[in-house]
Amino acid sequence: MVRDYGKSDAVVGSAPMEIQTIQATARTPEETGSRYSHRAREQGKLPGVLYGPGADGDKERYLITVERREIEKQMRRLGDSIASTVFDLQLGEYRQRVLIRDLDRDPGTASPIAVNFLRYRPGYPVEVPVCFVNEELCLPLKRGGMLLSINRFIRVSCEGETLPEMLLVDLTGVRNSQKIGLERVKFPANVQPYEVSESFVLGVVKGKNVAGTPGGPDAAAGEAAVTA
Repeated sequence: MVRDYGKSDAVVGSAPMEIQTIQATARTPEETGSRYSHRAREQGKLPGVLYGPGADGDKERYLITVERREIEKQMRRLGDSIASTVFDLQLGEYRQRVLIRDLDRDPGTASPIAVNFLRYRPGYPVEVPVCFVNEELCLPLKRGGMLLSINRFIRVSCEGETLPEMLLVDLTGVRNSQKIGLERVKFPANVQPYEVSESFVLGVVKGKNVAGTPGGPDAAAGEAAVTA
């Protein structure tokens, strides 16, 4: 069983996904400012910038636009994973591996209004969302307890061309009030935590006592009685 935090239409898993392509169009230095951005959005486009050093050493900065519907599709498909997903950005004949950055949204509708792209290179640190799995094998949760999520992302580096959609956190055998750390995370072979403390906590399981309050004094005793 999987509990999905911050996900949308994406399939949960820790395996890298197939890289999808986003089409972009170049814009001139004169095509900037609030008036241009407003006009572009009226035409269904989002202004943005491609920047950062790539794996091939390219650092040139490009002013671009992309189709709003394409970004909205990826937002629905990926949910929280959108910022840790590698895309191919196609700009005419130019093609570059990128990460989405600075995805600005309308405060009223949450629709995207601008988006930037950072060139991706293997080893670049990225925050990947986590997904807790095997709740049915965690006795406090099976008995009506709750999982308190503390950190929903882990900063990792990956030596491959793609990143995992999510990192799976195994709740098998977790006891009442037990802190869930990195030892419970299933890291793919080419992925490792990046400058993350050994004391990093993803969440805490709280059992349910007789009165129905999570984490009460009878929770641990109930667990012990069931497992004895």
